[in-house]
Amino acid sequence: MIIITGGLGFIGTNLAHNLLKKNEKELVLCDKVYNESYFHKNKIKTVEPKNLFVFLGQNKNKIEAVIHLGAISNTTERNLDIILENNYYFSLDLLYFCAKYNIKFIYASSAATYGDGLNGFEDELTLTQLCKLKPLNPYGWSKHLFDIKVFRSSLENNSLPDCWAGLKFFNVYGPYEAHKSKQASVASQMIKQINSNLKI
Repeated sequence: MIIITGGLGFIGTNLAHNLLKKNEKELVLCDKVYNESYFHKNKIKTVEPKNLFVFLGQNKNKIEAVIHLGAISNTTERNLDIILENNYYFSLDLLYFCAKYNIKFIYASSAATYGDGLNGFEDELTLTQLCKLKPLNPYGWSKHLFDIKVFRSSLENNSLPDCWAGLKFFNVYGPYEAHKSKQASVASQMIKQINSNLKI
């Protein structure tokens, strides 16, 4: 069984479609529901975030991996409590769960952690280099805090699953991002303008 948080969002939907093509039969998508008719048709289970940890506890021996893509990804969101609750503390709880039961853990970080880029884009495996980054918005900071926590945990014995990875996404775009409206990729917005004969 593979759990995908944010599984009905843009990246999660694309990932789920590709896993289905590769005959992955036990997918569970955790999300606040958008249009999930495709996944119902393919008998894919869905679970809301508020019920996720009960579901994980009931199925801990069946779970092969947790792919954590869910987040408040709106870079203009300014409510720090909501951002930290969703992007940091929820992520920490997932990390601790996966560590406890040694379940593969893959999580989405973001290019937003790099800030304006003045400190470079090197991903040297040093805490000093990581701590030099200065994100420009609360979303970027929440992802950065989690990156630092995971890195510090990697220096401690038995505090992470044996298999884990953090991925920093840069300017992703493609199908299934229409629900993001103004937060959709620049490419997606430009294509819409071109198709409507509007000025870019």
